[in-house]
Amino acid sequence: MIPFSAGDVRSYLEHLGFMPDLQPGCTTYLFLSGASLGSDASSSGSTIALEVIPAREDHYDDVCLTYLEGGELTANKGTSDPGSYHYHRQGRANLVWCHPHRFVRGKHNGNGQAVLRPEGGSNRFWRDADGDARQDAEEGIQGGNGTMLIHAMGGSRIQRWGAGCLGIWDPKNYRGELWAAWRDQAYRTCEKLGTVQVVIMPGSDFARYLADPKHHQPTLWPGATGPWVVGLQRRLNSWSGDSRQQLGVDGDFGRGTLKRLLEFQAEGALTADGIVGPRTWASLAAWRD
Repeated sequence: MIPFSAGDVRSYLEHLGFMPDLQPGCTTYLFLSGASLGSDASSSGSTIALEVIPAREDHYDDVCLTYLEGGELTANKGTSDPGSYHYHRQGRANLVWCHPHRFVRGKHNGNGQAVLRPEGGSNRFWRDADGDARQDAEEGIQGGNGTMLIHAMGGSRIQRWGAGCLGIWDPKNYRGELWAAWRDQAYRTCEKLGTVQVVIMPGSDFARYLADPKHHQPTLWPGATGPWVVGLQRRLNSWSGDSRQQLGVDGDFGRGTLKRLLEFQAEGALTADGIVGPRTWASLAAWRD
């Protein structure tokens, strides 16, 4: 188990470039994919411990960390993955990682329960066309027609409970105390700030940060945004020189950045998968950003 504090969560979000300007009593959220609280459904305190585990289809193997301005930290068992029941011919929908998703108060269209809905009515997401639970280079970013919520989920497996929504697990579903406490805190933040922010990252990336914050470089996937994408784009432009058209440095890992990255990886004898991991970052280090 890996122990960490509220300060570690805050510094990690600051490191990613996604720590919002919070008022006292307001919260921000970090979903960690492939993480476990052990046998606990929730945990709170000055220090929390989690275990990095392989993500498995239909399992509640993610953790939602709630950072409350003032230093409090709570963790809930949950999921950021779609259940196996929900099939789409283009693939199951998944919210993108390393991007600040914004949510507001709302109602579930199907059951009328109080939930959180995406600000503006749509999310930034990708579809897992080959069903391997991994974002591949050809599985592009979508938006504008996806409505992934944050709501309570129950049962021993995800299956029908989530079609790409973020889930807070509660054995009593919407009637449970775990969900009610999480929802009420999020709603209080919405009342003060208008929205709540949620960032999704792999538990393995958070663990690497905790082990070496000074040298950590986050893994990036298509759809990611923020200052680390700016650095990526600048390094790719430095590598390209005058031989290719320069990328727009906008901090948005879109199609143009993906195409250039695949070229860089192919020419550098790296795995051309469109993912910026430790080996790709190491190869990019030779080029100024």
